[in-house]
Amino acid sequence: MRSVATLKWGEEGGEKEEVLNMPKLKESVRNARFRGGDVKRLNNLININFSLVVLKVGPDDTDDIEAEVDNPDVEAEVDNPDVEAEVDNPSASNKHIANVSIYRILNQSTKLAECGMERLTMLCWCCARDNVLSSNNIFKAIDEGFGKVNSLLEAGEKGKLKESGLFDNSVSNDLRKSNVITNKRLGNITFSCAKLNFYMPSLIEYIEKYHRFEEDDDPQATSRHQGRAKGLSNVAWFFARTGIYSERVFKHLEEDCFANLDEWDPRCRSVVMWSICILGKQERHEKFLKFLWKNRQVCPTDAQVLLLTEPTGVDLDCTEEEIDVLKKMVGTKGRVSISRGQDEVFGYLELITDGAVSEERNLNQNMGGGASDWGEYLNVDAVVNDGGKNLVVEYNGPQHYLTAFEKDGGYGFQENGVTLSKMDWLKKRGYEVVVIPFWEWPEEAEEREEFLRTKLGRRRTWAEWKGKG
Repeated sequence: MRSVATLKWGEEGGEKEEVLNMPKLKESVRNARFRGGDVKRLNNLININFSLVVLKVGPDDTDDIEAEVDNPDVEAEVDNPDVEAEVDNPSASNKHIANVSIYRILNQSTKLAECGMERLTMLCWCCARDNVLSSNNIFKAIDEGFGKVNSLLEAGEKGKLKESGLFDNSVSNDLRKSNVITNKRLGNITFSCAKLNFYMPSLIEYIEKYHRFEEDDDPQATSRHQGRAKGLSNVAWFFARTGIYSERVFKHLEEDCFANLDEWDPRCRSVVMWSICILGKQERHEKFLKFLWKNRQVCPTDAQVLLLTEPTGVDLDCTEEEIDVLKKMVGTKGRVSISRGQDEVFGYLELITDGAVSEERNLNQNMGGGASDWGEYLNVDAVVNDGGKNLVVEYNGPQHYLTAFEKDGGYGFQENGVTLSKMDWLKKRGYEVVVIPFWEWPEEAEEREEFLRTKLGRRRTWAEWKGKG
C-alpha cells in the first residue's frame, strides 16, 4: 500500500506530505479487478480509494485509471450519464469521476462484508465525501455487521468478537475496552449515513444499547483534526435525520458539552442543539440554550437554532437589545431552492383550485415575523385557501427520505427526521398537510390533474366543491 500512496501528517495534524505512485496505482486497480473475489484485494482497493479521497486526486489525475478497469458491465455503468451524475454532484466535497469504477466494483462485490468493519468504515466515509449515491450494498454490509455485533453483545459473548472476523488487528485495542468502536469511527459512520440518507436499524440499536461515549481512550480523539466533539455531534445529526430521539444518547451529549464547553467547537454544539430542536424536545433544548446564554457562549449558528423555536420562544431573560443581537448574528434569510417537481405541483394546483392557491410560499405572512426568524420550517411548496382554512401541499423529493434497510434483507423509504419534524410543526399550528412523495407524482402530464384532485379528495372542480358551481 505504501508503494501506491503515502500520507504523512505533521505534528498536531499540520502539513501533510503527499506521495502518489500513479503506475503502481493503476496496477493495483487492475489486480483488484481481476481478483475481485479475493477479500485481500478488495481491502487493498478500499485503501487505494481512501488515499485518492484524502489526497484529493482530481479527475484529470485519474482519467487513465478507467482503462485499467476493463469489465464491460462496469464500463457501461460509467458511460451512463445517470451514474456520472450521482458522483459528479456539485455538493460533493471532491469530484472523483474516475472513481465510479472503483465504487461500482466494491458495491457489487458479494464478499464485501468479509472486509471487516475498519475497512467498511473507511469506505462509507469515502462514499459520503464523494457523494456516491449508489452505495446501498456498502451500507447494508455495515448494518449487517452491527447486527452481528449486537447479537454477540446481547448473548454476553463479547469475547467472540475478535474471532468473528468483523474486526482486523488495527482495531483489536477497541475490543479490550467497553466499546467495539471509538467515538471518532462511530462519528465517521453516522456522518456518512446522515449525509447519504441511510436508515441503519442495527447501528441505531448498537448506539442506543451498547456504546459508551464516555469510555473513549482513542489517542487521536482530542486532537484538533479528529476531535471527539465532532464525532459526537455527527451521532446527534444522524439521530435527527432518522427522526429518533434517544434519551440516553442525548443526555450524554448534553452533559459532555456542559462539562467540556471550551473544548467543543461552536459548530459541533450547534449541531447537537439543532438535532434536539428538530426532534421536538423543547425542555432539553431550553436547558441547553439557557446554559449557553448564561455563559455567554452563544455563537451565530446557536442563534439560528434559537430563532427556530416557537414565537413565545425560550425564556432566556433577554433584553430587547440582546434579542436584536441574536437576530443580527443570524444574518440574512437563507436562499430557498424550488425543484422542478415543486413547480409542477404548484402549477397544477393553480389550475384545479381556480387560483385559490397562494403565491406566497413562506408562512411568515400568516405567523408574523420575518423569514430570517423562522428559517426553513415556514417555507412550503403551496398554501391553498380552503374556505378559510389553510391547506399546505408539500411535494417531497428524494432528499426528504432515508433508504431504510429491513430485517428481511430488503429496503424501502421513510421520511427523514427533518421532514417529520416539519410536518409535526405545521399540524400543531392548525395546518392540514397533504404530502406528495416524488414516486407518486405521475410522469404523464395528462394524469397529473386527476391525481391532484384525488389526492385532495376533490374530483369536481374547486368551484363546484365549494358549492359555487
